[in-house]
Amino acid sequence: MRDVEFPPEPMDRVGKVLYALNLALLAAILCLGAYAYVALSEVVPTHFGPSGEPTAYGPKYMVLVLAGCLAIAPAVIVAFTGLRFTLLNKYPYLINMPAFYAKIPRLPRERRGVWVNRYFKGLLGMGAALSAVMLAVMASVYVGMAVGKLTGWLVLLILSSLAAVIAPFYLYLRRLSRVLDAELASAG
Repeated sequence: MRDVEFPPEPMDRVGKVLYALNLALLAAILCLGAYAYVALSEVVPTHFGPSGEPTAYGPKYMVLVLAGCLAIAPAVIVAFTGLRFTLLNKYPYLINMPAFYAKIPRLPRERRGVWVNRYFKGLLGMGAALSAVMLAVMASVYVGMAVGKLTGWLVLLILSSLAAVIAPFYLYLRRLSRVLDAELASAG
């Protein structure tokens, strides 16, 4: 894939909005963690049993650790999107999209950047949904630490969000592949 060049192309308006939304949600996760650190007492519940009752206590800095952990995936998505053309042009093996790579060399050079942005727009959409879930998890844990009981719906939120975030992204990529096939068929 090193011989295929991806000319940089700016994101369209939707892509820019999704990028800004990802940044805002990432900042919200980190800000909520900082707020929780300031607001909570020195010792907080750090583990909850199945009933939502605390089973272990620890220092309040654990809320900062949680915020940092929840921010990893959104930060990676923002970073990969911001560096998308550098990564694709210099380190294409870091982004593994086999169907995309099998078809991209057949596109004219000037259309490749447009298609890269279309794929990354889907990633940004998934990232925004994932970041919103992470923010909800952070808020739920903060409230649980503050009141001493975790809400029962948190586990359901985490499990159901996996399908709710990944399924639309998968369907978007399938649709995008069909549109790319149609463009290649009409050009070829």
